[in-house]
Amino acid sequence: MRDYRQLQHGWYVSISSRDAALAASGKPWSAADLELADDPENHPQLIDLPGGPQYGLRPRSRETLPKSAEAGVPPSDTTQEFVGPLAKPAPEKRLPNPFLSYAKLMDIPSEYAGHRIFLHLYKVRYHVTVEVNGRQAAHYVGGLEPHRIDITDLVTPGEAALLLITVGDSGVSGKRVFDPYNYTGTRLPTCKEIENNLVHPVNYGGADRAVDEVAIEAVPPVRTEYVFANPKVSRGVLLYTVALANDSDREETVHVHSEAVGAKLLVDTEVTLPPGDVRKIRVEVPWPDAILWDLDNPHLYDLVTTLRRGEQVLDTHRDYFGFREFTINGHSFYLNGKKIHLHGNSGHVAPPQDAMTLEEKIEFLRDWKQLGHIVHLRLHARPQDKRWVEAADRVGMLLTTETALWTTGFHSFDWAGSEEECYQNVRNHFLEALVRRDRNNPSVVIWSLSNEMSPITPYDLENPKMAAMTRSFLRIIEEAEAEDDSRIIQMSSAMDFLGRLRMYNLHYPKSWQAFPDYPPTAYWLDGSFLFPWYGPARMKMPSWSWRKDKPRHRPGNRRGP
Repeated sequence: MRDYRQLQHGWYVSISSRDAALAASGKPWSAADLELADDPENHPQLIDLPGGPQYGLRPRSRETLPKSAEAGVPPSDTTQEFVGPLAKPAPEKRLPNPFLSYAKLMDIPSEYAGHRIFLHLYKVRYHVTVEVNGRQAAHYVGGLEPHRIDITDLVTPGEAALLLITVGDSGVSGKRVFDPYNYTGTRLPTCKEIENNLVHPVNYGGADRAVDEVAIEAVPPVRTEYVFANPKVSRGVLLYTVALANDSDREETVHVHSEAVGAKLLVDTEVTLPPGDVRKIRVEVPWPDAILWDLDNPHLYDLVTTLRRGEQVLDTHRDYFGFREFTINGHSFYLNGKKIHLHGNSGHVAPPQDAMTLEEKIEFLRDWKQLGHIVHLRLHARPQDKRWVEAADRVGMLLTTETALWTTGFHSFDWAGSEEECYQNVRNHFLEALVRRDRNNPSVVIWSLSNEMSPITPYDLENPKMAAMTRSFLRIIEEAEAEDDSRIIQMSSAMDFLGRLRMYNLHYPKSWQAFPDYPPTAYWLDGSFLFPWYGPARMKMPSWSWRKDKPRHRPGNRRGP
């Protein structure tokens, strides 16, 4: 059995984790029982998700940050008032509390017995702690990328479980304490702050601590973890992968049957799975007469994979894919071997559009395509709702999907910490949130690994931290290309990342550039390019030459969707 349920309703929110948990526990309680009994405006509120900026506003009469903040240590009592000679005057408006707690009593169906149970968090950010029945299930810094948390051992099927999620604003750095007078929720970081802010996952506007979507999933312990259909139109074959997981404590021998429904048998074999392991079946399936997915005929094949132990069906996994191939030849893009121009647009997705149903998103993109002659859209600034991708699959529109990683200069590890932490941060935001999520969606043809980052030059590599950041990005690029070679990787700025990318992205036309030295086309640096903040060395300006062997891509203006 597979079961997936959203948990959007019936949450209690409070700046006190104790109060939120008490309100959601199902036990009788009164205002006098609350930790914040004397603060009626912050008594637990019953809400539906998404929720965040509108909750947990506190009047603060006299305060300053505690000395622990100077050392980068969060205060132990987030409700404390700080007084003294350095105390700041009362603000005109109530300020957001640095942390909010969300609690819900969730039912764990009895039929989940014998299954693995996962909690899915989407845009739950940034300093996040998850507790189930009073035991910590996860803690992370981030959250614009999705998280999947195994809670099997923390719940009992047939009984309710108390879920508590505490989230904190990002501040300017992932490692720095929240400053209620100077926080990223109302602005972007300044250039000086960026120097201490490596690949910061950014959300624009509002107090940046929120819970958007939570879901619970039950899957069989022996199951198909995923399938990956990688068409090669030029060769008339499908490279097909079935990943099988065995989370049981014993070896399992299963029969695997996977097919494109009504069209092609892909896998039909027996596999032995060791306990606690994942095995992959990789095959090359000849398919010269496949119906191609393209802009005018976005044909999709349904994929069904069944695992059996004898006559018993252990798992049935469903997905779909489109038989298409997106390539670069010289400085041109090709879809299924035919040259294509990426007439498109780019912009932030507003909440009303994000809240659309799949059917509404399909109609929205179809109107754009028909009325605006748009064939390409960049989903800007963070992994967007997966329904945009599914809608584009059905409409026949090409997409660039993008991480939430943004900064200028790669100057410090204040957000991520060590080089390995930096690598894992980038990996989660890119490989987990985009590459693997959209592996079978034909509309996704370009991945954007970062947004508005400066060019990396040999001069930059003299800085040990920037050299470490560069190594992290190169590891991610190599890992992504090894796992999925069916898309193109870009960085959304005017850069080609030391010549390692297959295309050059021009983020803005020259008239919009803050630095007029940028040419408005696909030029390549002959030498080091030095931004003004590099000090006296900025006078050492390089020359430019045009790289005709790589395409340039201008993703459009900032309007819509």
